[in-house]
Amino acid sequence: MIKMRKILPLAVVSVLALSGIQADPSGDKQSQNPVVAKVGDKNIYFLDVIERKKSIPQLESAAIDAVYQGLVQQMVAEMLLKDEVAKSSIDSTPEYKERVKKCQEAAKMQLFVEKKIEEMVTDEKLMDLFNKVKKEFKPQDEVDAHHILVENEADASKVLSQLKSGSDFETLAREKSIDPSTKQRGGKLGYFTKEVAKGTLGPNFAETVFLLKPGHHSKVKSKFGWHVVMVKDKRKSKPPKFEQAAPQLRMLQSQQSLLSYIEKLMKDKKVKLFDTKGKEIEWDKKDATKAAPGAMPAK
Repeated sequence: MIKMRKILPLAVVSVLALSGIQADPSGDKQSQNPVVAKVGDKNIYFLDVIERKKSIPQLESAAIDAVYQGLVQQMVAEMLLKDEVAKSSIDSTPEYKERVKKCQEAAKMQLFVEKKIEEMVTDEKLMDLFNKVKKEFKPQDEVDAHHILVENEADASKVLSQLKSGSDFETLAREKSIDPSTKQRGGKLGYFTKEVAKGTLGPNFAETVFLLKPGHHSKVKSKFGWHVVMVKDKRKSKPPKFEQAAPQLRMLQSQQSLLSYIEKLMKDKKVKLFDTKGKEIEWDKKDATKAAPGAMPAK
């Protein structure tokens, strides 16, 4: 009897070898697309697993051998459940019909909003908005910095000593840094402004980095630990190109257009709002933007 492994979520699938799923150099189709699971009289093929992996954005960069068994087990589970659902009378229950009704209403709402946004948000309007933003753009000082994050000041001092002795910064970052998001890039943080640095790593970090000259090092404490920082370059920020700004501009224009449309509907319907004590209150645009149904970037 085959012992079924626990089916894990895709985010934590077991890392297992592909064992035996290899293309045959002879070109035999069966060897290139072998059966990877049998469920009764139905088969799941290797290429089915590949297609499933492609359909999951989170797994796009994952190696097939790292997610293979988790995907196969999920596909088997789905096939088994589909067979059981087909034999059941679940679709005749009131609960099922109510859920279908709600799904249909949600789908209609979503599609209506998407179509309305497509009508209201045009390339011409986006370009007008871009030109306005570009005209109002004010250049700011930016630095291109690298860092090595360690737990305490003593470790930071050791790293500084190694740098003064000629050690390579990026090599040390990969070896010493405890920041998983930057260590494999040699500690690269990229270009950022002082305000961004203050908001993410605190005022001490921001002040220290912006006082450094390119090529110089220093240590500074933040809420994450101690940083050994090095400035690579300094520059004035430039406005983004239209292609770079377009997705955010489309999102902003979509939200604003949808909100204006809803406000028009409110005016037509003479909508009134009241607080918990019955006092009439004003329409809050900020809250409305967050709550507007389907407020998402247009396709």
